[in-house]
Amino acid sequence: MPENLGWVLELHEEQRPTLYRLAVLLGAGDDAGDIVRSATMALHRRGRRLVDPMERIEFLQEQVVHLARSLNRPVAVTVPEDDDCADLMRSLAKLPRPMAELLVVSHFLGTFGPELASVMRMTVRGTNQRLEHSLNELRGLVQADVSVEALSEDLAAGLRTAARPIRVPDDEGLIGALRERVNVPSRGYLRGQLVVVSAIVALALGAATAAFTRGEPDLPSSPPTTPTGPTTDATAPVAMRAVVKQVPVFYVGRGDSRLYRELRNLPAMSSLARSGVEALLTLAPLDPDYTSLWDGSIREVQLSGDELTVNLSADAFEAIDPVAVEPAINQIVYTTSEALGNRDLRVKFLSDGAAPPEPFDNAQGFGRTGLQPMPGLWISSPGNQAQLSAGEVIVTGTVKPDFGAPVVSISNVETQEQLAYTVAQTTLTANSDGWLVWSMSATLPRPGAYEIVASSTSTLDGRTDSSSEDKTINIG
Repeated sequence: MPENLGWVLELHEEQRPTLYRLAVLLGAGDDAGDIVRSATMALHRRGRRLVDPMERIEFLQEQVVHLARSLNRPVAVTVPEDDDCADLMRSLAKLPRPMAELLVVSHFLGTFGPELASVMRMTVRGTNQRLEHSLNELRGLVQADVSVEALSEDLAAGLRTAARPIRVPDDEGLIGALRERVNVPSRGYLRGQLVVVSAIVALALGAATAAFTRGEPDLPSSPPTTPTGPTTDATAPVAMRAVVKQVPVFYVGRGDSRLYRELRNLPAMSSLARSGVEALLTLAPLDPDYTSLWDGSIREVQLSGDELTVNLSADAFEAIDPVAVEPAINQIVYTTSEALGNRDLRVKFLSDGAAPPEPFDNAQGFGRTGLQPMPGLWISSPGNQAQLSAGEVIVTGTVKPDFGAPVVSISNVETQEQLAYTVAQTTLTANSDGWLVWSMSATLPRPGAYEIVASSTSTLDGRTDSSSEDKTINIG
């Protein structure tokens, strides 16, 4: 097979910002650029052995982690002194380096379970046990009455804050060298980041702790059955399914046309942005109160700098009612910007390669408008139809700052018995995404279906606005 390194260029351009910031957080400092370049060249040498897109990303992450570890420097997780996460980041830096490293890698990348084990070169069970132990050690240093789940969410937010000011320098030298070798035409420097994170972007609590808490089926806390067989190299990552886990996908509420987020596992494609758009066209929401306004098919999704061009079939635009144009555009803007970790992303549309209908035609592209398209509150975890064990159930979510602390009730669907009715504990300051975070807990001792309802009211500028959301969970 003739050598073709075009995929190396695309992967390097898409993943470099995330990998560079990860290396800096792990203490690499000025060596971060060399580490990312070395990881990319190592992937190039092994490219024919790694064909799965997710295996390639995990290999890059693995190389960066272990090259940074070889420098034997403390983690670098500083944030402004007046930031809410300052004490937490100082406590993180006091942990033994192996513990701090594991917490940084897992919570910055939003990677848990088998994928995290692969990156760390550990067993799944060993990774989960060490992760739980590290979080408990961190909680002891913080000296606050906070649950592991809330601590995990704060840790992810703090690492995003610490990473945000890290400037990622250009690496045109490597890109030019690879282009020269394969004669790939210049396409401009592409920028993008993986979720975690996405946690990153606003990471959900379930994604942050699913590897070791009950009730989250996507990231098991015990080792899954893994196909056995010879590997081409002892350091190569374990083969994984070509799936990107916990990607934020934004649907539209059937009753209010607001944006609601679900964290979904998506098939790996050539780019994260394309995976997100494909989900909006083909993936039904888990919550029956949500819908996607998009139909049709993808022609091409192309990223250049901060500009994403989404080329769809003509029938994709024809199916959208004129009053639904704005939420439909917001669906794609927020889903792709979260997938790429780029809040400055501008989205332009094409219809079969030509100009789209007038409402979708914007020379400057469409961008995010903060929390404006969102409802007053979200229930972040548990998700709709989640299967949970009997016992304590923790409900978390977010609420806009101008809304009051949510009132949360939990009732048995069959008997209508109300098991909980309380005002949720809510943070006093907004997180990096602009939300206040709330939580409550209740004991559900018996199997059955339960409905969670959260509601809140805003009286901003003399106008009353209410917002509510409900989820159904199953206790087994």
